[in-house]
Amino acid sequence: MTRGAPNSLQTLGSRDALAIDAVLLANEAFYAAFAKGDCGAMEDVWSSTADITCIHPGWPALNGRHAVMDSWRSILQSHSPFIAVADAEARIIGDVAYVICNEHLEPGTLIATNMFAYENDTWKMIHHQAGITPVSAGDRPSTGSATLQ
Repeated sequence: MTRGAPNSLQTLGSRDALAIDAVLLANEAFYAAFAKGDCGAMEDVWSSTADITCIHPGWPALNGRHAVMDSWRSILQSHSPFIAVADAEARIIGDVAYVICNEHLEPGTLIATNMFAYENDTWKMIHHQAGITPVSAGDRPSTGSATLQ
């Protein structure tokens, strides 16, 4: 199941569309915590039961809740970056979902994959990976567009 492409809702049932919306809301909560520099909210979006992983640009792979949360505390306490998210598309496979989206940061754009697991009636992040992607200046959001800050 995916959403983001034109007419994709026509192929999804209403229950499937609600599930996609819930995954996209979980993804938005992650970026809201990131933009606000909110360590507590960042911890809340991540699974507390799964073996989570994270790969920040230029970092080695981080495994386990302790390492992943330490990395986010370090990032969020150093600064709250401008971040705008675009082109988010979600897919669900059983109790696992993933979102691919563009992260517009200063001074560049990253492409990210965020994975979620369905636990206790909500979607919790289990993996985040972001890397550099070529994007033209015309693809960046204007200063008047909505951001998560």
